[in-house]
Order: sequence, then structure tokens, then C-alpha cells
Amino acid sequence: MSRVLATQAMLLAVGVSTHHSIPMAAVTAWVLKDGIGHLVAIAFGTLINQRFDSDPKRFRFQAATLGKLADSVSILTLHWPQYFLPLSVLGGAFSRLSTNMGASCRAKVYETFALTGNLGDIMRCSTAQSTAAQLLGTALGAAVGPFLGSNLTMLMSCSILLSLACMSCCYRATCVIQLSSLNRQRGELIFQDAAQQICRFDEKGIQPLDDLLRMPNVREVQEQEVFVSSFRSKLAFGLEVNPPMASSHCLLMSIQEAQDCAFLLAVRRQRGKAAIALWYQSKATPNDVLQGFLQASLMRQLLVQVPGNWPDGELCARAKRLSQSWWPYVREAIVCQGWNVDVLFLDMKDNRIEVL
Repeated sequence: MSRVLATQAMLLAVGVSTHHSIPMAAVTAWVLKDGIGHLVAIAFGTLINQRFDSDPKRFRFQAATLGKLADSVSILTLHWPQYFLPLSVLGGAFSRLSTNMGASCRAKVYETFALTGNLGDIMRCSTAQSTAAQLLGTALGAAVGPFLGSNLTMLMSCSILLSLACMSCCYRATCVIQLSSLNRQRGELIFQDAAQQICRFDEKGIQPLDDLLRMPNVREVQEQEVFVSSFRSKLAFGLEVNPPMASSHCLLMSIQEAQDCAFLLAVRRQRGKAAIALWYQSKATPNDVLQGFLQASLMRQLLVQVPGNWPDGELCARAKRLSQSWWPYVREAIVCQGWNVDVLFLDMKDNRIEVL
């Protein structure tokens, strides 16, 4: 509905009368969102790459936001008709970008609902619902449009109210999506919990055993997951995965160990703050990726718990010992909670390294 009102405003901005703008809205909308909009969408999709699968909830919400922003920009052409071309191009770019982002996230979202392998049926239902909603919105927009006319305040107010309602529904719908794949946010929520338990058991002298670890399941992580704002770890010590190597990084293993290991750890201390750097080698398997993430999480937890005068090398050795002894039990606990340990999004594979 807001799309129809936005198109009506653009047509009025170039001098088309209200009587003719409504019938032409559907055709013109397709024309205006082409061209530069396609180029922007292609460039953005290339830049994001696998992150659509890694964090579909975030990009789904952002796609809805861009779509509503496109409508608002299009309506502004009525106020500044002299800038019709740049504003309509910008609105078209936002609209096309929104469409492409939504389509890219859709497959991963549908996959979470296909509990019995009925992905085709889910896509059929979604297509039917989307078509019905679009037809209803177009009809309502065509009915309301003549009453709003060229009144910019009324058009913008109506568009804002519709956008807020749309964003509210999108937020509530996105909140219920449960993803079993591991990205950076979900990985930190799981492994930091595991690291806290392991360090607590180690202080008490409790050896690794079955059923000791209580790992969060998919639903518990879904309730903690954020997708509107950026995720912020609760720990003071950050984690960098496959960052550019710098002289400020202090490698926590020898070159010989680095050649034999599937991942490398380093610490960087600047201005009183410390951060752990984790690099994966190109040969790292999904099992190696998870174990490296666990060791990095243990290192971060130890930096919080132990006194500041402990050498980083000793902390790394302790984290490695705990990781190796507890890893089989951690992996089993993760799998039992329904997490996918075969397809991971914990790092950007193009940024992996090779130690020669």
C-alpha cells in the first residue's frame, strides 16, 4: 500500500495528474526500480556474499527497513520535483536492494520451517500469502490515493504509519526464527557459556565427564540473539577472527606448532585493552574450526579470571590443555542440543591463511 502511495507521489512530482497516476502506478514502479537499482543490488550482494546465510534474520529486517525507506524517499519527490531524477533513482536503488536482500535471506529462513522436509510446500504457502498481501495492499492504496491527492503531509504521515506497522510485524516475525547454524554471535553465546563451565570445573579439580556440561539449545540462543543492533560480547576481551596480521599481535605458539595446527592464536594489547586474534588455516575442517573457537573462548575467559601478571603463553597453554581434554564432551553436548556442526559461518573462508 505504501509503495502505491509512493509511486503516486512521484508521478505527481513530474506533472501527471492524480486521475492518471493510480492506473499507472504498477507499471511505473517496475520502471523506476530498474537501472541503477539493479547495479547497486548486484554490488551489495557481491560484497555481503555468504553473510546472507550466516545472519539471515538481520538482513531480513534490514531489507524491510530499506523497502520502507525507499517509499519515503519516493514521496519526497513531491516536495522537491526539481530533484526528481536523483530522488527516484535513490528510491529505486533502495527498493531493488530491499527486494534482493529479502530474496537472498528467504531460502535460509524457509529452511528453518521445513521440519519434515516440506520446503516446497512452505515456499508455495509463502508465495500465496505474499501475492494476496500485495493485491490487498495495491487495492487499498488505489482506494486511499485519490483522497490523499498531492497533500505531502498526508502522504508522508500515512506512509510512516504503514511503515511502522510493517516494521513491527517484521520484527515479531523475525524473532520467532530459530537458526541451528553457528555464526559469530551464536558461536559466542554457546562457547562462552561452555568456557565458563569448564574453567569453573577446572578450578574445583573436576575432570571431564559425560553430562557435566549444560549447553544452551537453539531456542535459548534464539531468545538472546539480537538482529536489529550489533552484537556485543559480555566479555571485556574481544575476539578477532582472521584479522589482518599486524606487528601488535603477539603469537602464542611457535612456528613449528603453527605449521602443524589448523589454527593460530595471538593476543594484542593496546591502551590497556587486550583482544584475542584467531586465524584458521585453509586446511581447517569444521571440527578444527569449532575446536579453535573453543580454545579462543577459553583464553578470553582465563584473561578475565586470572590475575593480570600471568604470562600470556601460560594462559594459552592452559587454554589448549582444557580445550583438548574437554572438546569431545563439548562437541557431543552441542550436537545433542540440535546445533549443526558441519556447516559453519564462524569465519570468512577467503581470509584464511597458510603457514609455510
